[in-house]
Amino acid sequence: MKSQPDIYVFGAYNEVVTPEQCAVIPARCIDDLPSNTSGVIIIGLNNDAQDALLMQLHSSKQFGLWQIFVQQPTVLSSHLSDGLWSAVHELEQWHYHQQRLAMITGTAFDPMIAWLWLNPERRLLAKPQSDLSLLYRYPLLECYYSNSEAPYGYLQSQVSKGYLQPDKLIDKIRQCPACHSGHLNYLETCPACFSPDIEERISLHCFTCGHVSAQDNFIRRGQLECPNCLTQIRHIGVDYDRPLETFHCNGCKHAFVEATTKVRCLDCLTLNDINILIPRKIYTYQLGIQATHTIRYGQALAVPELTLNGKVDVGYFHSLLVWINKLAQRHQQSHLILGMHLPGLKDYAYRYGEVQMFSLTEQISERLNGLMRDTDICCQYRPDLMLLLMPMTSNSSLPVLQNKIVQLADVIEESEFSLEIYAWSLPDSSLNDNAPFWLQQCLQELNDNG
Repeated sequence: MKSQPDIYVFGAYNEVVTPEQCAVIPARCIDDLPSNTSGVIIIGLNNDAQDALLMQLHSSKQFGLWQIFVQQPTVLSSHLSDGLWSAVHELEQWHYHQQRLAMITGTAFDPMIAWLWLNPERRLLAKPQSDLSLLYRYPLLECYYSNSEAPYGYLQSQVSKGYLQPDKLIDKIRQCPACHSGHLNYLETCPACFSPDIEERISLHCFTCGHVSAQDNFIRRGQLECPNCLTQIRHIGVDYDRPLETFHCNGCKHAFVEATTKVRCLDCLTLNDINILIPRKIYTYQLGIQATHTIRYGQALAVPELTLNGKVDVGYFHSLLVWINKLAQRHQQSHLILGMHLPGLKDYAYRYGEVQMFSLTEQISERLNGLMRDTDICCQYRPDLMLLLMPMTSNSSLPVLQNKIVQLADVIEESEFSLEIYAWSLPDSSLNDNAPFWLQQCLQELNDNG
């Protein structure tokens, strides 16, 4: 392990204090950097040149194991570097960096994933860009996957595999369903012909004779006067009032009370309803547990399944839900589905090792089997989520079940163990014949509610 880093400097280097015995080497281009080792890069160029060099360093895919610092912040420095250079803490950071390098034992790993893993503070950040149809870009992702035209698809794929996980939600956008552009314009339109050429019209109501007409018809000689009874009206609420404000379409001449909001895509000019726009959540991302395990051990982490009685696979469980829901509807029966979520199971394996994780799952399996009846059906829906179908059980049984589950959790010999319980009752008319969609909606509602 190197005790001192080789520091390669691009442009001005204004730091007075440097670590002792460090080699400070000027560099003019990335060809001046060795490709078979790792070191420290300090960039002191102007804004555009610095961002261009940062993009070039990452796009080359040769310097993902280096530390990269800048002398001044620029647009892309937070996305593609370790921040501002400080010689005061550099040796400490360098030694930590070397320790992380020594832990990499996998031979085939994603260079972008390796860059993120070497410093736990690094994140895959989104940058707003109004001239892009997608509105946001991920500069680091662009460097390593320049041919990727669907960053959201790639990110969702990596999240589902456990290589990335959302860190912070920074924005919510909507996209055109035709071309996926985020350049949208919201229009108040006529509900009959959807023309945006509409005008608001204010009507007045004369209290003297009850006449109702457009406000323009009441204006005579600069004063408000009823065109029907010729009474001068001065005070709102005493002489007159304003009934419902109406709109008039200059295209089809339709009169209406409430306009319809439509959305026009500024790229493909498609006019859409609001409810068919594609919602997108923009996150910053950090590494998932599978990425860490792959880099350190060269293989993905396998989470052990719970060994439970009455266990069926996911496809069979879906079919069973459809059947028993129809049975409940026909015979007025009540059934209960319990969801048992172990939110920290994968992280637990990383912190304490696979042996201790297997021991924990065996404990949980033993306790849950004591809770289940012979007629209950169990499905491990995900590695961290088990679904339990309890026939002929109504919501009134929940307090008793909750008390048993609390007792179960109390006897698990692990202080950091947590178990989240959800419940859904059958019959449910929205289940129909699509159990996967119904379960997805149930789980999504739980996520949305926090």
